[in-house]
Amino acid sequence: MALSTTTSNDGSGVRERGSQSERGRLADFALNASLLAGLWFAYSIVRQVTADEWTQAILNSGNILQLQDWLGLPHEGALQQLLLDRPNLIRSANIYYMWAHFPVTAVFVVWAFTFHRSTFSVIRNTLIGVTGAGLILHLVYPLVPPRKLPGFIDTGVVFGPSPYDLSASEAANQLAAMPSLHVGWALIVALSIVALSRSRWRLVALLHPLVTVAVVVLTANHYWIDAVVAILLVAGAWAYSVKIERRDLLHLEHIPQVKSPKREPELV
Repeated sequence: MALSTTTSNDGSGVRERGSQSERGRLADFALNASLLAGLWFAYSIVRQVTADEWTQAILNSGNILQLQDWLGLPHEGALQQLLLDRPNLIRSANIYYMWAHFPVTAVFVVWAFTFHRSTFSVIRNTLIGVTGAGLILHLVYPLVPPRKLPGFIDTGVVFGPSPYDLSASEAANQLAAMPSLHVGWALIVALSIVALSRSRWRLVALLHPLVTVAVVVLTANHYWIDAVVAILLVAGAWAYSVKIERRDLLHLEHIPQVKSPKREPELV
């Protein structure tokens, strides 16, 4: 591997570039961590703002159920009734709802940043776009989850385990059913893995958002429409993020490169 500049015999030039590269990685990590932490802070603020909007949130739930009936979507409560005699399945759904959201997404983000940093900005911007849009919808359209309404069962309370028994649940917004960020994040994770991974098993990742949709409906934490809106938000945020990335790459083509990095799969 040839370098474009001359180095001293003691290798100080290489060490200097290595130090600069390390500082760049740390700065990049700090930027991404700050942006994602800012999302969590914004979520906490929105939770406080919408905490007293129960009346409006219940009215909105009636509108959502009427819309779903008009669209011919199956009733979430009817689906629950079909599976009440399978408590192990319901408990598994509760566990998936609790542990396949933040933990899986966090592990994925670390993986993507570590091994695909050149394309990580698309993933980061999509996450920020979807979550940011979700926070705005939480603010302007508070919505109680189905489990808070008559005719639905809170499977976490009845069958366990309940995500709201955890101390971290105090940060959860009980009026933030629209959209389902569980579904949105799961879809981002799956699409990114399919686009970036070279494994023959990468399509298995698509099961994550499919299972998540089934889980959030079965546990009565979300309506079908919540999942549909989340999918639309991911599609819009992904397309816009890719557009920005391509624009930046066109600009960078005019900047001389020291070396040609290993080509990353495109997130399209």
